[in-house]
Amino acid sequence: MKKFIAITLAATLCLSLFACSGGGETTTTPESAPPESDSGSPPESPDSEISPEANPSPVGGKVTGFENFPDGPGGRRSANASDYFGFWNPRYDYSNEPSYKFVFISMAWDNLTQRMADNWKTMAEMAGSEFTSTSCDSNIETMISNIELYATQGYDGMMINVYDAIMARVVDLCAENDITWWSISEVAHDSDGNIVMPYVVTNSKQWGYDLVRMEIEWMRENVADFDPSKTMILVESLTTIKEFTDRTEGAERAWRELLPEAKFEASDGLAEGGITPEIGYSMAATRFTANPDVEYWIYATVMDTFTPGILRFVEENGLDDRCIISCCGGDDVIPMFEAGTNGAWRFTLMGDLSMRFNSAFTALYAQVAGWCSFEEMWPDSRVPGEAYSGIDVAYIRATPENYRDYLAFTDAFTGLDNYPWEWSGKLYPVVYSDMEPFANGELGSIDPSTLT
Repeated sequence: MKKFIAITLAATLCLSLFACSGGGETTTTPESAPPESDSGSPPESPDSEISPEANPSPVGGKVTGFENFPDGPGGRRSANASDYFGFWNPRYDYSNEPSYKFVFISMAWDNLTQRMADNWKTMAEMAGSEFTSTSCDSNIETMISNIELYATQGYDGMMINVYDAIMARVVDLCAENDITWWSISEVAHDSDGNIVMPYVVTNSKQWGYDLVRMEIEWMRENVADFDPSKTMILVESLTTIKEFTDRTEGAERAWRELLPEAKFEASDGLAEGGITPEIGYSMAATRFTANPDVEYWIYATVMDTFTPGILRFVEENGLDDRCIISCCGGDDVIPMFEAGTNGAWRFTLMGDLSMRFNSAFTALYAQVAGWCSFEEMWPDSRVPGEAYSGIDVAYIRATPENYRDYLAFTDAFTGLDNYPWEWSGKLYPVVYSDMEPFANGELGSIDPSTLT
């Protein structure tokens, strides 16, 4: 079996960095369950409207609005039915399915884990199942004892957010207790580095490459006197997390291939003071002062957090008409898009988190329900020589013109109710293989003819 490659789900890698609240919600608490943290009592997930029309099987029928998809919504497909099991069908009638019990055990808790818990709770309720969640307050022994405890309480499946340092221990513990589970924050591997289950990831090197490629294209098309020899590409990154260093590597490759005349630098937020918008501002200001010969700026960030600080620096120094700012991610730009205050933050490469949560939960559900084994899942996505498949989730070039429709699409696709907007019916990429670059650099919608 191929040795573990350190691929991680980008958003969940940030859990240890962006903890905003100390505790998680427990929606169904078994006897003797570990006590929850006192902080925070987030609201219940909103009810989703589900079509009463029943499908003949979990992978049969079509979701309303997805008439061009073959049986069952999803991304990459083949004739093998197990390809469909990792993509939720919110219009399927689960009333004839057994009720299962799921638990989400997280090493730490923050806004992201809360959003995961809310989405999974809604999905479990759609399936007539129970869902609960708990935080381990960053304590390894609490994590181990929680897994053991919930295993004795009759839980059928566990979503576990575990740091890589104790991954092998969790793998062994779950095997010893015959626990069906899914690793959230890391690709699950044993002590020898062997991958032990499927995984959902983002293609971070490509993400970083596409980000800078599109920024370069935007500058060439929109800045009349753009001069590559008087340009600097600044990537604000973190060197302690592989997902982010992969994005930086992709960004650097785009520079070398597409704009080698420009200056390039990748900064490290942690080395320069932390992970805040203020550090983003400081890193931009330092490079601006140190490079008086630079007239044009391309700012790329590996995540949202630094970007508002860069935007403030650009606005204060009158650089709006000769720079571009963009990032991998996008939650922080949504309020600015709404208010029209995004300025030089022209676009973002956005992959909505619910699409990642969706695949993770449904893959576990398929295993618990016995629809297919982990070894059988997503065979069309398998790397030759590996025992398990991985899905590269897609992202789009989100702009003030299309972000609402894309996010409404994710609600329609998952059956969730995260956003208030109506979907136009346009299809967007679900997995990376769906993404079709357009001539103008846009990552556009799926061509339905490719899905038959």
